[in-house]
Amino acid sequence: MEEYIQDILENLLESLGITYQDIHIESITGLDQQEEYYCNINTSNANILIGKGGQNLMAFQVLAKLILKKRLNQNPPSLRIDVDSYRQRQIENCLGLAEKYVDRLNNTKTAQNLPPMQPYYRRIVHMHIAENYPDIQTESHGRGENRHIVIKI
Repeated sequence: MEEYIQDILENLLESLGITYQDIHIESITGLDQQEEYYCNINTSNANILIGKGGQNLMAFQVLAKLILKKRLNQNPPSLRIDVDSYRQRQIENCLGLAEKYVDRLNNTKTAQNLPPMQPYYRRIVHMHIAENYPDIQTESHGRGENRHIVIKI
């Protein structure tokens, strides 16, 4: 499977004219306890591949998944593409922020509104709080770009 993914990513990057130093692919256990492939592309053109707020990266990932699905002629395993560990840093930032809001909630005992986040990061925060703080509830509120998490006791 790694060879298929490697080939797809190399061809996509070449087609886009993006040079890269390395593509690291590993099989990991994802958020749903299912096998997924984490791919980290090291490139000096990270800003182009990531785009504003990670939009280009999301589109790149969707495209890679579609190509993999067509090649395998079946539903592919979950694929998570990262560039220069951008997504990993974003996850760490979101979880760090969530921890600050949990502390604030514990001190004030009043519901706390986290800043708006993309769905992927909201899901990670929901799961992190559920796993680590069983007495704290999370809900998503708002619409579109203003959708955010509210935590409360």
